[in-house]
Amino acid sequence: MLFMNGDECSSLFDTKVGVRQGGAISPKLFAIFLEELITLVEDCHVGLKLGKQKIDVVAYADHIQRNAAEAREDIWQSNLTLDGSKIEKVSSMRYLGAEISEDDRVNNHIDKRKRLVQQAVNKLKVIGLLTPYLHPIMKGQLYKTYIRSTLLYGLETFYLKSSDIIYIKRFEGNTVKRLMDIPTRCKSNNLFLALKIEPTRIKLQTIKIDFYTRLNENQLTKELLTNLEKVNVKDDLVSEIYEITGKTWYKCDNLRSMRFQEIFNPRHFEM
Repeated sequence: MLFMNGDECSSLFDTKVGVRQGGAISPKLFAIFLEELITLVEDCHVGLKLGKQKIDVVAYADHIQRNAAEAREDIWQSNLTLDGSKIEKVSSMRYLGAEISEDDRVNNHIDKRKRLVQQAVNKLKVIGLLTPYLHPIMKGQLYKTYIRSTLLYGLETFYLKSSDIIYIKRFEGNTVKRLMDIPTRCKSNNLFLALKIEPTRIKLQTIKIDFYTRLNENQLTKELLTNLEKVNVKDDLVSEIYEITGKTWYKCDNLRSMRFQEIFNPRHFEM
């Protein structure tokens, strides 16, 4: 190693000590080393190509700050192609019956399930579902079996905010009231109790916990959940389970809920 100062340079010497971070010479040495490294990489035919833009070195990436508008829209991103075919960009897609939107919210999925609920009701008209001749308890049983399962399908995979749950509860209550031919302004709680229909919020909590339990019965998904336990991620399944169990401990009323209590390892919740 040697030092140069204008036209003067020191004699060569060995050093086994790195430059102190924050020292006066540290930025200069780093810039010289990195500039040569970037040049070598840019001269090679390596990296990622988006459209006509080649991306090979993202230098100083930890110093890049993006505002909210930039985070929402990557204007640099060009069309993507796979084996010569252009990949179409869509605002939402369906996967295993779930409507996944680009904003990662549940609204599109709920809207889809609402339309399917109406179709399910129409199919049951032929047996007198909307007539006064079918016993209310039978209507409630048909609702739980054929209609509610349609509405709640796939919701265990989405993070549900309190506003989402209220929206689902209101829609479900109005649907049952129409089946019973009573005004939608009436309260739903007593109606659900009389028809032996589990309250919407409790039902959603149940399917969430059942889903969590099933995931723990598979080795791969169990490892994923174990890793999620170690980090505090907002709006993930584990956080939602903590919210549920933190408000109301899941009652051990069946074999599956017993299994849940055996595997549940709270990150923030204490019994």
